[in-house]
Amino acid sequence: MNETLPMRPSYKGAWIMILYLVVFIATTKLPFEVYPYFSFPDRHTAGQDPEIPWSYITRDYVNGLCALIKLAIVIPLGAIFLKRCWPYSFMAIWMSVLWSSRAVVEFVAVLLHTDQLFDPVNATSTWRNFDEYFATMQSLGNWVAASHFFILLPFVWLVTIKVNSRLNPKDNESDPTSLHEAQDEHSSAT
Repeated sequence: MNETLPMRPSYKGAWIMILYLVVFIATTKLPFEVYPYFSFPDRHTAGQDPEIPWSYITRDYVNGLCALIKLAIVIPLGAIFLKRCWPYSFMAIWMSVLWSSRAVVEFVAVLLHTDQLFDPVNATSTWRNFDEYFATMQSLGNWVAASHFFILLPFVWLVTIKVNSRLNPKDNESDPTSLHEAQDEHSSAT
């Protein structure tokens, strides 16, 4: 009888998920600690247009910078240990991309729409008011959500299926070796 035993769970590499959680928590808390150093409450007195949402712009800049730090730590470590600690490193990589991509896209949008962001006197923005800024960020958020659904999710699904098929090969009756083994077992039983 050719029975396949269920695989025992392996926790080899679970330290990568623990490291990911530590990095995730640290980079999620970091913007709250760093943001006061990047905010300039005196922009209105420095002659800036009061309609431009500078506090939101700098918040998205700081959040995106912290998300880039997270990706810069997790992706290389996950890639290095991908083969040795398969499910954990892959999960750390795709979860960090999933949770950080919107902040990174908003960071890039801030870089493209502003000049001299941290100079309260000379800073400029193509966003003239909060409504323009919000419309841009909302459309970027929709784009990121759609890319997660149509690109990231199918990619993760395909990779998982490919790896699982390698880890758990199915008995295929068309395989000559399995057919001979079944015949040998049948002839030895009689």
